[in-house]
Formats: sequence, C-alpha cells, structure tokens
Amino acid sequence: MTLISSIIVNGTLTFTTGNITTSSNTLVIASGGSVVHTSGHVIGNLQRTFAATGSLTFDVGTANGYSPVAVNATAATLFPANFTVKAIEGAMPGISGANKLARYWTLTNTTITNANLTFNYLAGDVTGTAASYQFIKKSGGTLSTLAPTGTPTSTQPPSTVLLRSPIGHSRKQPQFRAAHCSFPRPLTA
Repeated sequence: MTLISSIIVNGTLTFTTGNITTSSNTLVIASGGSVVHTSGHVIGNLQRTFAATGSLTFDVGTANGYSPVAVNATAATLFPANFTVKAIEGAMPGISGANKLARYWTLTNTTITNANLTFNYLAGDVTGTAASYQFIKKSGGTLSTLAPTGTPTSTQPPSTVLLRSPIGHSRKQPQFRAAHCSFPRPLTA
C-alpha cells in the first residue's frame, strides 16, 4: 500500500502482512493509537506521539527489511511530543570509510530532550566488525559520535544497539548510523 497523502490513525494499526510506503507523506499514530506488529512495516515516515515519558516502537524499515527503532523518552520540555522515524537503506552521506552500516535513520522530534534509542538492523547491513561500531549523529551538517550501551552485534537479525542520548529537539532531522570510527571527538562537516 502506498499513501497518497498523510493519514492519522486514532485506533489500532495492525500489521499482518505487507508494507505501507509513505513516499513524502507521513503515517501518524495519534497518542491514543497503537500498533500491533506481526509482519510488515512502514517504508518512509512514521510519527508517534508520546503522551508522557515512556517507550514506543517505530515499526519502520526499507524495501529490503524491517529495521525498527525503539524510543524510550526519558525527558521532554513539553508533552504531548511528536516523534517521527524513517529508515533509509544505504550509507549515510558524509560518512567515509568502508566499515559502516548500510542503513541509517532520520529522527524528527518536537520537544523530547533525552531518550534511550534502540536501533535494529539486518545482519546483511553490517560491513566490517559490528563490535567496533560507534553511532554517529549528523545534525545540521555536524557529525558527533555516541558510544553505544553494550556491544553492537550482527549475529541475530535483526541486530540491535542501544544508545542513551540527549537527542535535543529540533526540526533539523538528525540522522543516526553505525560505523567503525577512528575520530575521538565530534567533527564538523
């Protein structure tokens, strides 16, 4: 299914088979809405609303697979807070080197200031040694590294990595990806 405009789901969205492609639109799950996932995911923008601190799973992926992101919002300047996630297949622009994940995510957020982020990716997305990966946040052209909590793995798809991060709130759409990095401090692109 492909959306021809953005839609809001106030009830339960149930994924049983197949994907929903949003193109440039957004599938919005309202704060009272929920998602039940068996198979399938959103290819494109999925927005969920946090009524308060807590955890929501964003059932996103690309044409080649499911790569959800769990967001546990721990602080915000104001609730309700809208949060949008989009998974993108391929290397994030601006990241050099061969040892990097072949997937990245764009996050858009209104007022959440801190969250624990769990990124799930496919074993086939890993190039190099996943245990050496750090996560890179690209926001407004600035690259910074975020050390994962635990060791990223590629043994069980989907593999996961947890970040505990002050994510800031802006409409700059920070992008996150894993890569083997040798720089010890934030870089400016």
